Amino acid sequence: MFTFSGTPVMFVALLVFFGFSSLWEAWSTVRADSPGGRLSHGWHLLMGLLMLVMVPQAWWMPFHKVIPLPVSIIVMALGAIWFIVRALRPGDGSRAHASSCALMFVAMVWHLWAMQAKMVHSLALSIPAQRDMDHSHMDHHHEHHMGHGDMGDHWLQQAQQSGGLLWWFAAIGIPIMAALLILGLIDLVRGLRGREHRGDQLASAAMMLGMFWMSVGILTPILPFMGAFRI
Repeated sequence: MFTFSGTPVMFVALLVFFGFSSLWEAWSTVRADSPGGRLSHGWHLLMGLLMLVMVPQAWWMPFHKVIPLPVSIIVMALGAIWFIVRALRPGDGSRAHASSCALMFVAMVWHLWAMQAKMVHSLALSIPAQRDMDHSHMDHHHEHHMGHGDMGDHWLQQAQQSGGLLWWFAAIGIPIMAALLILGLIDLVRGLRGREHRGDQLASAAMMLGMFWMSVGILTPILPFMGAFRI
């Protein structure tokens, strides 16, 4: 989630990346000449629209209230399974492309799952802070009756556990982010140089590089300098 006032460059660039890729995948879905191709482009269209909605905070918050984050994770996991099956299908000449698509969906699942962990972490940190603010408004007897101190300890433990989980998400994300960057740059060069399938390659590059850029904040527990890319 981003705002124009907080990260103006990312805000505009990611809207352009994901807007372009979504429009291209919509057109590709309509003109696909086989049910399998139409479904593959449809999955990319769905992911592109989801990433587009994730950019502005004003869009993501109401969307997240209607469609909970775990639902989005499950849908993207199904997309990853679809492309993994296509990549493993014998005699398929598009294994490399299907593998690249599977990587994008795996990366999307990783990103959404990390977002869920960050939400839990933020909630776990906010509960003890709220407890301290409310402490002066509660008498001692009522505090003891509600187990107020025990609840505070519980949320502090939750914060520590979720903080450790964020470190693991960052560690898992390093190879995923490296693959997104490398494959995204390859598709960008091919799209700019070539003539055949140029639109598909540029749309793929926009999705991969956009996802890489959108996910830099997840790596900051291990690589703090990645936060400098949030501009």
